[in-house]
Amino acid sequence: MNLIQLNNKRAMDAFENGEMRAGDTVYCSKALEDVSLLEVPSDSEIWEYKKTKRIPDALKYKKANGEIVEAPVSCFVKIKTGNFFREHWVGWTENTTEKEIEEFRNRADFLEFFSRGHGFRVERIEGDIFILLKIYGDSLDEVNEFVSACFNRDAILWE
Repeated sequence: MNLIQLNNKRAMDAFENGEMRAGDTVYCSKALEDVSLLEVPSDSEIWEYKKTKRIPDALKYKKANGEIVEAPVSCFVKIKTGNFFREHWVGWTENTTEKEIEEFRNRADFLEFFSRGHGFRVERIEGDIFILLKIYGDSLDEVNEFVSACFNRDAILWE
């Protein structure tokens, strides 16, 4: 199963179980932001997906600026609501070149969007020589497992 198929399955399961409903705020990987979901697949579309794996047409959502647009089902992720978190620090020194600082910022952006794409809430705190990402999830074990598996090997993900 490829990544899009996995994301489709995750989203369709969440729609079927009522975990994502019209009006919910969800993360949209197309918009790269939290959005308001305006429509969800119908019961018949969910039933057809279970039988044939046919994905419904794109769903409408509203961006923070009020614009209404569409995205494929695979783009929507339920946002975790827990308050358990772990921090991941990306930093540099005062002697770091501008090019290296840009690479560190790009790494932090990637890690933030990677986390959000898996449903984790992310708080980003920027200082003069660092970016701190606080990754929130529904349990401490869940957050620790995600951070340990992904972030401590971010060089592998980054390259």
